[in-house]
Amino acid sequence: MDTLFDTDARAVSESPTHGEIYAQLNEIVRATDEISFKLLGLVPIVSVAGIGLFATAGKAWIGATIFVSAFAAVATLALYLWERRNIGTCRWARDEALRIAGLRGPASPSVGGRRIGKKEAEKLLYGTTFFAWLAFPGLVAWHAHESWSDYGKWYALAVLVAALGAAVAAWLRCERV
Repeated sequence: MDTLFDTDARAVSESPTHGEIYAQLNEIVRATDEISFKLLGLVPIVSVAGIGLFATAGKAWIGATIFVSAFAAVATLALYLWERRNIGTCRWARDEALRIAGLRGPASPSVGGRRIGKKEAEKLLYGTTFFAWLAFPGLVAWHAHESWSDYGKWYALAVLVAALGAAVAAWLRCERV
């Protein structure tokens, strides 16, 4: 049997051992964690580089700034939604492997009296990146002293308040230790 999800009728008729299932579940956990780890490194690096390059490119048309920022924010959100699927798959495989082995998993580490695990760390990273892209046009307009400048200040402030509100809400949803 090649994978846990093999649909070959011959493979399905041969019952895998608990050890084989356990090994396959661990492979699923390793694969999803590897993807998550790569995205956790790539998303902020690409975003910081993109924001930095766009900011230093000179006086850009505010419409282009808004377009690029909106596109990057949506792309970040899409990656986060995909990553939520990976988290669910990883959690399922981990829980099944622990069940088969008759073990309990380690508790998530705590920060400030709240449990912070993989899901919470990814919410923080993707949320910060998403709001950075949303705030960028306002900050550019504010800094450029364009006619849009007053709106840029309020826009940037509104995004900042929304980001802080989202961060506080996420913190309050974390399990207390």
